[in-house]
Amino acid sequence: MSISSGLGSLHCPTLSELITADTRKLIAAARSDAIRGRLDDALRALSAITDSSPANQTALHLTRAELFHLDQRTEEALAVFDQELSPLEPYLPEEMCLTIERNRMLASFGGGFPDWHEMDRHAGLIDRRRLLRIETRDAEALIAAAEAARSGKSYESLPVYTEAIFEAYRRFDWQGARQAGVFLAQEHLRLNNPDSACFYTVISEDPSTAKAVASQLRAANDPIALDRCLAKLEEVCHLRRHLMLASRLLAELGDAIPDDRIEIWLSRLSPHWTRLAVSTPDRWMSEAALKATTALLGGATGAQADGIIAEILVHPNWSMNPVSRLQLLDPLEAAAERATKAACRRVIEAVSPLICGDKPGADYRKCLEVLLAIAQRVPALKPLIRSRIYRQKEGVTSLLARLAPAFGVKGGLERPDEKAVLVVDRLRLQVEQLNPGQKPSTGLGELMIQTSDGPSGSVVVKVLSSSDDLLLLSEHRRTLSEESVVEVVNAVIDLIRNPANVNANRAILFDILHLFGDVMNSQSASNAIDTMAQFAGDYRAFGHPLYGQEEAYSPLNPFRMNAGFPQDVRGKALFALAAMAKNHAPAVGARLTQLLDLATADSQPVIRRHAYSATGLAGNAARECLPSVVAGTRDADPTAATVALQICGVHAETVIGDGLLPVVLGSLETQHRHPDLGIRFGAAVAVAKLNQAAQKLPVGTLGGELSERLSVVAKRLATDVSRRVREAATRINQAPIQRKSARHDELTTAKSGASNGQNAGAAH
Repeated sequence: MSISSGLGSLHCPTLSELITADTRKLIAAARSDAIRGRLDDALRALSAITDSSPANQTALHLTRAELFHLDQRTEEALAVFDQELSPLEPYLPEEMCLTIERNRMLASFGGGFPDWHEMDRHAGLIDRRRLLRIETRDAEALIAAAEAARSGKSYESLPVYTEAIFEAYRRFDWQGARQAGVFLAQEHLRLNNPDSACFYTVISEDPSTAKAVASQLRAANDPIALDRCLAKLEEVCHLRRHLMLASRLLAELGDAIPDDRIEIWLSRLSPHWTRLAVSTPDRWMSEAALKATTALLGGATGAQADGIIAEILVHPNWSMNPVSRLQLLDPLEAAAERATKAACRRVIEAVSPLICGDKPGADYRKCLEVLLAIAQRVPALKPLIRSRIYRQKEGVTSLLARLAPAFGVKGGLERPDEKAVLVVDRLRLQVEQLNPGQKPSTGLGELMIQTSDGPSGSVVVKVLSSSDDLLLLSEHRRTLSEESVVEVVNAVIDLIRNPANVNANRAILFDILHLFGDVMNSQSASNAIDTMAQFAGDYRAFGHPLYGQEEAYSPLNPFRMNAGFPQDVRGKALFALAAMAKNHAPAVGARLTQLLDLATADSQPVIRRHAYSATGLAGNAARECLPSVVAGTRDADPTAATVALQICGVHAETVIGDGLLPVVLGSLETQHRHPDLGIRFGAAVAVAKLNQAAQKLPVGTLGGELSERLSVVAKRLATDVSRRVREAATRINQAPIQRKSARHDELTTAKSGASNGQNAGAAH
């Protein structure tokens, strides 16, 4: 296989064949200088050549335009095309003119959204290429190379892809070089050459390839290879388009970024997000840099975090509208997790007014999450937060009232029974049957409205309406009268059973229903448990309320509103039933263990995840199901296996006492090397908890061999590339959740839709 000249019936020498050797050397040196941060030197060298031949001038100007384009200086790149290259086109072959035009289109689109003149020019370029039957590459050779790569014959595919990028460079074909870079990055990933894959990913500017490279680096768990890749990125990512690609790769790497690389990247990215983004390319670069900065802050020092906070609070977007400010809140929260107490005070003073406004903005929940992060990390600052956001009782939203205990606010809900009546009335409006021309009730906290029309009117469903109100009632459930509890529970059950309701609502309602378990009377508890048990059964069986519903979207369906699937509802119902076992064990009875046995063997990963988590939550009520959870530590679904591992850690004493430790240890010895980072984190949590439980036993109880094997696994996990895994493995009192995960779950439960079960372990 080989890449042909790609000219169809025409033959034309490449541009590099028409220029002098000195020009070729100069261009290669200029490109090398530019990608290594010496762009001004490269541009000066390219402008210093006085050779007036059309070919040399074309090559030099094309290189200048490409460097401007890669640095997102679109206007300067287009000026080179229009003022320098356009007059040279009459002296060049038609194919070269088309390559110039194609590159100009890339530069134009690289500046954002071109006007209609540019779009018309792009369409004309396509027509000219078709008329001349010009192809940029040998499609047959590339197809054969792809087939060879899939078959593991890299000795055939790699030379073809290498020739493709050389051919693109010889023709000064920017798009061709980028596409060949994608092929080469993928090929080097298959060959386990991550540093070469990193370089070609930068050349390709392809976000999906960057994601694949980051995923492989995290999976390989090789600190040396990771360090080489980051060194390569530091070397060649200076031009803004390359730096934007590096930012995306860093964001995907997340906590796998070594601590000694954080300062370098924070400094390099800072100029690209701290200024106001005016143009579309500026906004692209700023968004990518902020996401990377958020990832980097996970390992930042207090001084570094303080510096980022200072930059955010003076950023022009901070004083703009909530939507503009929203993108600054993720890095602000990440910085608050590492900042000094003084910096956290400044954050509180800046964020509190945004929460206490007359009308909550789009950033309301995110601002609350920032304050929760500070309250959890620096409890001494809770009084300051209270004094800023709870200064007056009037105007406090349901969400803010529900979160009051997290900030140390004491006191009950005023007139709780009256509030319950109001909430029930609003809740019953979640599903409305309307006559033609009748308008639905809105303003109930709904995320969206779903309408289905029929001959007698329409059915309107408010997705996730009244969730904050219900959660607030659950916080103060012990102040409710028995009659109010009955009304709330009955309203929730009615909506769960309503066939017109959507699964996203059912899932959230099950999440809330079990919270009232400790204040339900026997009749309400019986009704709730019957409902939970019915929905926790196999929905594929005839007679189930969700029988016949689809388990996934059709691949041909372009509109995918997440209204939830039956497996989501079944998992939530199962978890809710396990929660009820704490206060109503006789009523739950043997149904729970029977349903758990079926769920842990289900084909749907979402259901298995919830089953493992429900087993852990039920504790002794489902102790006989714990061996199924132990088996689940090797689940084919990574998230399900992660949940099972964490549950084994939570119940470490039971695992040891029931003689299950050898089985769990066998799983740990396999899973601590797993390519999935989540599984390694689950293994780290389990190891830390098992070690903690073992320390409470009399000396020698565990046995020397088991203790040694557990120690080996712990030491290996303590050297993982992921900071989260290292910390979990070495922290003595590690809990099976992360602070941010729990906080995020607390804030977004009412707005997240039907969970797919990925956070089942964290919820437990």
